[in-house]
Amino acid sequence: MANLIDYINWRGDVTPYYAPFNSVDWYVLSTLVRFDWRGIVPENDDCISLRDAADRYFSEHDENERIDILASPLFMPMLRKMADSRRYEDVFLSMFRDIFCTEEEQEEQFSAMTVILPGARFLVSFRGTDETLAGWKEDCMMSYREVIPAQHQASRYLSEAAGCFRGELYLGGHSKGGNLAVYAGLTADEGIQPRIRAVYNFDGPGFSDAFLNAAPPEMIAKLHHFLPQYSLIGTLFSQAGEIRYIESRTGGLTAHLGFNWETERDGFRELPGLSKSSAMISENLACTMDEMNDEERKNFVDELFNVLSGGGRETLTDITKAGFREQFGLFRTLIKSPKMREFAGTFLELMRKDLLAESGAAVRALTDRQRKQEKE
Repeated sequence: MANLIDYINWRGDVTPYYAPFNSVDWYVLSTLVRFDWRGIVPENDDCISLRDAADRYFSEHDENERIDILASPLFMPMLRKMADSRRYEDVFLSMFRDIFCTEEEQEEQFSAMTVILPGARFLVSFRGTDETLAGWKEDCMMSYREVIPAQHQASRYLSEAAGCFRGELYLGGHSKGGNLAVYAGLTADEGIQPRIRAVYNFDGPGFSDAFLNAAPPEMIAKLHHFLPQYSLIGTLFSQAGEIRYIESRTGGLTAHLGFNWETERDGFRELPGLSKSSAMISENLACTMDEMNDEERKNFVDELFNVLSGGGRETLTDITKAGFREQFGLFRTLIKSPKMREFAGTFLELMRKDLLAESGAAVRALTDRQRKQEKE
């Protein structure tokens, strides 16, 4: 079983001129925007090498710390190994942007960066949701709004980056970042779209059928979605283009994290489709949302985040730091709503089945390995 760190250890001394970037490379390059590069990576079209940027970053941050509560502790080692490798020695970073807004009806969390690659190629990468409640509320707004603020920002950012850098364009992101990459690509100007070679969406939510049906077919053909076998986030709404399924060593919400995806020397280890439990969860959640109209969805989201953000809470960390009595009070308030209670009950039951399926698969895999060893 191998993860992203193992991959960089394997491929770190192999340049992209010898072995072109594959799905794992596009993932790790797309997630570099996850770091707080303010004051290090220029906001304009000036650039800094990945190695120099990492050195400056680690001069200000402990290599053992976590980026935020949602981030894997392996992000820091990943950055260090990338910066010290030959494979990414010609990678430069530019145009880092970070926007955060908590105003009513304008909740927004947006980060983007342009990664300059060898051969006049440019990866426009978008960050997924951080630990802020405003960022999570903006994600939920996708259920009742045609366009969320971060999607507008993504389109504007791509136009600016395309004007600054001449060459082939690639777009990428994980989670909401993948959704933003797809949105930016499908809404790009006609002069920009021919320059886009590929769009990589790593377990990001999809879109309405109406939006995808109106997109240019030639752009749909450039979309590449990567979903772990136990995907929850990436199965929300509709997807178009190529979909690949990745073996994950965990189920439930932790399957969303790329560090739990199986890697090989030439990319992620792929499977023929989603797990049965993930497909079931996706179908049931879709049915639950279909039963609400846009106004009901909006009220549902507003009610949820009004409760979560009460008492000045702004992040998931604020909630986890609360005492047991306060957390129990939050839960009790949330389930007072019939819709909230029904949604939570359905979700938790499906999650239970998903975890049971995961543990059963793990036991079977262990038994198979033991039998194989005994035969040998």
